[in-house]
Amino acid sequence: DPYHPQMVEMIYELVKNAVQVDAAATAYYFPSYEDSNFEDPNTLCALQQYYGNQNIPVGNVSRWLNGNTCYNDGWTLGTLRYIDSDNIEDAYASGELLPTDILVTDAIPAELPYVAGIITFAPTTPNSHVAILAQVYQIPFIYAQYTDTVTDVMARLDQEVLFKATTDSWFSISNPCQVRFYDIANAFDTATEDALYALKDPDPVAYTPMEEASGYSFVIDDYNDGYIQPGDVKYVGGKAANFGMLREALPDNSPEAIAFTFNLWNDFMDQTSEGGETLRATINSTLSNYTYPPNFETLFEDLDEIRDLIKDASFTAGQQTAIMTALSGFDTNRKIRFRSSTNLEDTTNFTGAGLYSSYSGCIADDTDEDEEGPSICDPNKDKERGVYRAIKKVFASFYNDNAYLERLRRDVNEDEVGMALLVHYSFPDETELANGVATFSKAYGNYTIDLVTQPGAVSVTNPETAALPEEMGVSIYVAGDNLNIYVSTDQFAELLPIGAHVLDVSEDDALDEYHILSNMLLEASQAFETASGITNSYTLDFEYKKITDWGLVVKQIRQIPTTNSNDTISTFLLDEGQSLCLFQGEYSDVYAHHRGKIIWDLTTENIQITAENLLESFIASSNLQTYS
Repeated sequence: DPYHPQMVEMIYELVKNAVQVDAAATAYYFPSYEDSNFEDPNTLCALQQYYGNQNIPVGNVSRWLNGNTCYNDGWTLGTLRYIDSDNIEDAYASGELLPTDILVTDAIPAELPYVAGIITFAPTTPNSHVAILAQVYQIPFIYAQYTDTVTDVMARLDQEVLFKATTDSWFSISNPCQVRFYDIANAFDTATEDALYALKDPDPVAYTPMEEASGYSFVIDDYNDGYIQPGDVKYVGGKAANFGMLREALPDNSPEAIAFTFNLWNDFMDQTSEGGETLRATINSTLSNYTYPPNFETLFEDLDEIRDLIKDASFTAGQQTAIMTALSGFDTNRKIRFRSSTNLEDTTNFTGAGLYSSYSGCIADDTDEDEEGPSICDPNKDKERGVYRAIKKVFASFYNDNAYLERLRRDVNEDEVGMALLVHYSFPDETELANGVATFSKAYGNYTIDLVTQPGAVSVTNPETAALPEEMGVSIYVAGDNLNIYVSTDQFAELLPIGAHVLDVSEDDALDEYHILSNMLLEASQAFETASGITNSYTLDFEYKKITDWGLVVKQIRQIPTTNSNDTISTFLLDEGQSLCLFQGEYSDVYAHHRGKIIWDLTTENIQITAENLLESFIASSNLQTYS
C-alpha cells in the first residue's frame, strides 16, 4: 500500500540520521510502484513537488543498473503502443493493444498477453514467466533505462518499426543491451513486407496427444516399478512427467507427490451439464467459431463463462471416492498443492510458463460435514478451501485467456489436449526462507547456472514487486573426475542489506548453500540426460525454495526450447545508412593518414536477400568525399 507523504518524510529523516556516512552523501527515497502512484495530493506531480519542498530527493533502482537490460534478445516488427501496466488487460480485450503490437509500458505485471515485443520503463526479474515466455515466443523484451532510448521509443509511438535487441559482450561494461529501431512503414513492397512478417509466424507446438491411463492417479515414485518419466506425458502432462526426474535424482530435496491422470479430466468433462449437454460439448459449441485473431472482448467474456461453468460443476460420487483414495496418504489437516500439468507445456519447443494456474486445498474442509468456514488447514481463510474446489479451479485454468489464445494462435487440436495434475504438500508463505529460479546450461562439457533468488516468499516467477532479486553466476568445469565450482555475485537482492546473500554462504563448500544447490541441480541434469538422451548441449529451468526445517527444495524441472541451428532462415536487408572512413588510429598506415582520407556514404535498398535480388547491386547510393 502507498505511504502517506508525511509518513515517508518521518521515516526518511529517521533512517538518514541513523546512517553514518560522509556528510556530502545524499540520501534518496525510492518509492515502490504503488507508492509512485500515490494520489492523495491529487497528482503524482504534486507528490514529487511535496518531496522536493521537503528536500527529499526521489530516485529509483535504475541508479544501480548498468544501462538498458535485455531480458530476451531478438527482433520483431509491429507498431509501438504505450499502455499503462494497470490497463494492459482491458486494452487487449478492447483491441487498443493487438498481438501484432510492440507493448511499451511503465512496469511489468505478473502476466502479459501475447504481443510482438515488450519494452518496459521499470526493471523486472529475468526469470519471470513473462521473460521465459518471451524466450519461447522469440520476441525481444527489454528494460529501457537510458534517456536516449526512452526518448527514441516515445518519439516513435504509434509508428510501425522493426525493433531489435542484442546483448553484446563487447559492450558489457558500458552498455550490454544494444537496442535499435528501424522505420519500416512503406520501406518494402507488399510481397517483401509479407515475407518479412511471415518470419514471425509461430511454429506448430510439438506435443504428445493425451491417452487413457490405467487409473485416475499414480504415485510419482512408484509407477510400473519405477519413477514416472517424461515419456508418460500422454498420461499425466508435462509438469508431472518431468517431476519423476527430480524424485529420482533428489529424493531428499523434492516433495513426495502423486499425479492425477487425464482420465479424471476427461470423465469430468464428459458429464452432463444443466442444459442436457456434456461440459465438453457445451464448451466446444461456445468456442467453435473462433479463429485467430479473434474478437478479444467477446472471447474473453465466453472464456470467463466457461471457467465459471467448470467451477460450478460437481464431481460424481465415484470420482470423489477416487480422489479421496488417491489423497489418502496426505495429512487431512495440511494444505495440499494441486499444480496444473497439461500435455501442452514443458514440451520440446514450448514451455507454457505461466499460462495455467495452481491452487491449494484442504481434505478436512471436504470431510468435516459442514460447508462453513474458516478453513481447517488455514484458519486465516474465512471460507473452506476443499480439494474438490482446488481441482476444479485448476481445471478451469485450462481456459485462462492467454492459455486458450496460445492454443488458438498455434492451431492446436482441442480434442488432443487436457489438464492433468501434479499434487504434493503446499509450501505456506511463513515457511519460505527463499525462493528462486535457476537457468542451467550445458555446453562443451561444462556447465553454467544463473541463480535468481528472492528472500522469503517474494516470487521470482510472478513478481509483484519492483525490488530486484539476487543474481548469482555459477560456473562448473569438469577436469577428469573433479568438478570445480565457481560462484560469483552479479547483483544483490534489494530486499536485503547491501552485501547480504539470500542463501547461506560459507568458505566450506559442504556448508555453502550455493555450492550445495549447484550440485543438486547437476544431479538432476544427469537424470534429465538419462531420461531424454540429450547429452551434448541443453538448457534447463529449475524452481527451488528454502524451507524452514527442511532446507533447499527443488520443485520443478523443464527444458527450455532452443533454436534449431540447422534451420534455414530468410535474410532481409534494411537500410540505415552508413558512413565509412579509413582508420586513422595507431595501427593504421601512412596512406590512410596522409593520402587516403576518404569518407564513403552508403545507402542500400530494402530487399530480401535472394539469388535473384543479388543479380543487381543492393547499393542505392554511394558518395565519396575527401578531407584533410
